[in-house]
Amino acid sequence: MKRLAFAISAMTIGLLPSVTFAQNSDSQEAASAIDSQAVDIAKASTKFLSSLPALQTGWFVTYDEVVAGREKKTYIWSGSSALERGKGYRSTSERGDTTREYVYDGKSFTVASLDRGYYASLSMTGPFDDLVTNLQDNHGITLPVWEVFSAQNGDAFLNDVVEATYHGVTLVGGTPAHHLSFRSSSEDRQMWIATDPERPVPLMVVGTDPYQQGWPQYHAFFHNWNTAPKFQPDMFSFDTGDTLRRVTLPKLRAEAGGGEIEAGN
Repeated sequence: MKRLAFAISAMTIGLLPSVTFAQNSDSQEAASAIDSQAVDIAKASTKFLSSLPALQTGWFVTYDEVVAGREKKTYIWSGSSALERGKGYRSTSERGDTTREYVYDGKSFTVASLDRGYYASLSMTGPFDDLVTNLQDNHGITLPVWEVFSAQNGDAFLNDVVEATYHGVTLVGGTPAHHLSFRSSSEDRQMWIATDPERPVPLMVVGTDPYQQGWPQYHAFFHNWNTAPKFQPDMFSFDTGDTLRRVTLPKLRAEAGGGEIEAGN
C-alpha cells in the first residue's frame, strides 16, 4: 500500500528585485488556491488524534495495481489497530489468504502469522513514531494505516499542499463528515472527517497517483473508532504458546507470504 504522505516542496526567495516580485506573485497565486477552512479542519483532526493517550480503530483498505498500462487490479487489506502511547501497539490484519499480527511492547516488536504457525521478533525500543521509522528504513515493514496513530506526522502533508478545497458536508455511513480535497506535487488526496468538533476522526481517505498511467488509487475506510479505550494489561504482550515456531523475518515472509504488503507494495 502506498504510504499516506506528501512529498516535501520548498520555496526560495531570490535576491534580485525582478525574481522576488515573480516569486511573491507565485506565492499569492498558491495561497489563493488553498482554502483555509479545508486546512483548518484537517489540522484539527490530526491534532486531536496525536493528543490522544490511546486510540483504537478498525480499517478497510483497497489499493490499485495498474496492469499492462490500463487494467486495474484492486487488492483488499483489512484489520484493526490499537495504540497506547508509551506502552504499546497491536494490529491484526488480513490480505488475501495471509494474516498478520503486529505487537510492540516498547522493548520488542513481533510479527506473527498465526494461521501458518510462524512468528519473528525484533529488539526495539522507543515511541511509536521511532518504531515506524525503524521498521520502514531497516526492515521494509510498513505498519497498517500508521499515519493516523502518529504523534509527529500530524501536519506534515498539509505543509506541502498547493491546492486545498472544502466541498461541504456529506454522510459517511450515517455520520456527517466534512469532505476535503488536497493536491501536492506527489499525490491527490480526499478526506472525509467527522463534523463533531469534540471528536473529528477521519472516516475515509482516498489517494490518487496523478503521474502513473491509469491513476491508481487507494481507499482507506475507518470504523468503530474508540478514542478513550481501556486495554487489558496483556494487550501489548505476545504469547507464543506451544504451536508457534520462531523464525527470522525473511523466513516468515517466505513461508507465510505477505512480504509485499509489509513492504508497502
